[in-house]
Amino acid sequence: MWPSLRALAPSLTQDSSVLHNEDGAQVPTDRIAAIGAPPPFLAQAAAATAAAATHGVHQVLPDQTHDVSVEALAPVLTRFLLDERVAA
Repeated sequence: MWPSLRALAPSLTQDSSVLHNEDGAQVPTDRIAAIGAPPPFLAQAAAATAAAATHGVHQVLPDQTHDVSVEALAPVLTRFLLDERVAA
């Protein structure tokens, strides 16, 4: 697991930028930890991104966290990929 996470390390600067932290400062983990649940703007941003994308779909999978199980994701992803509108 760690090697794959280490491979993602270079993207942390982009993550920081998304958090309006363009100077590369550390992510405010203490503030994030105090939230307790994802802030509503994250779901709104995901929905807006899907709405703007050609064939975009926004779907919340019940009982799943950011680390979605293969069993929950596979049928949803299969339906999406087999959709004729997406394949076109």
